[in-house]
Amino acid sequence: MADDNGWGALPPTPHAWQIDKTAATIAFVKEAEAAFTTRSDLTETEAYQLRTHVEMLKEGQTSLIEFETVDEWLDRLRDHYP
Repeated sequence: MADDNGWGALPPTPHAWQIDKTAATIAFVKEAEAAFTTRSDLTETEAYQLRTHVEMLKEGQTSLIEFETVDEWLDRLRDHYP
């Protein structure tokens, strides 16, 4: 399927959110989405906040410039809201 300008293929729909996102943002979102199904240590509040953060990243409301792991993000969250 070509884009509106006929300049090439569009990414598959599940990956369309990655357009114009930084590598750090894409890596974080992929790790976070995996964490939702594999981690049991997330509280309900942490999971909600992480999902909200992921949606903001996917929608381009915020962006990561430096690479950050989900563990680092959770550590900062837990230090701020003990």
